[in-house]
Amino acid sequence: DRLGAVGAWEVGCRALAVQRCRYCVEEGRTLAQLAKAYGFDSNWLRLWLHNGPALADPDLLPRPPAGARAADDDVENALGATVLYVGPVYEVQAGDSLATIARRFRTTVAGVLLANPDVVDAGDVAPGAELCVIPCSQRS
Repeated sequence: DRLGAVGAWEVGCRALAVQRCRYCVEEGRTLAQLAKAYGFDSNWLRLWLHNGPALADPDLLPRPPAGARAADDDVENALGATVLYVGPVYEVQAGDSLATIARRFRTTVAGVLLANPDVVDAGDVAPGAELCVIPCSQRS
């Protein structure tokens, strides 16, 4: 500012890479709620099957005790939240488009975009790019 009380701000962009098809569970959420949010037609079994033995009780999503550290980063993140797989990661092939990927996995373009918030348009699906896909989530 004019008084010199505030220093110059550094302006720039940062890229943040996140793991695809992973969801950090908020305390109190159930598989049924997550299935509905991801368009699994209320089929929480798909989420349960994607996560194997990490989920003993599908109605009670585990919350590790405060300060607990997981030996496996695939099960828990650095903040101690449970991490669930919500679907497979697909590597885009030459000739793929959002529409062909959606058809292949029996979902919709809107569903692919919902699972990949960083994908804005068709130019974001170049060969080699990874996309989270939620198969068989197409609503009739």
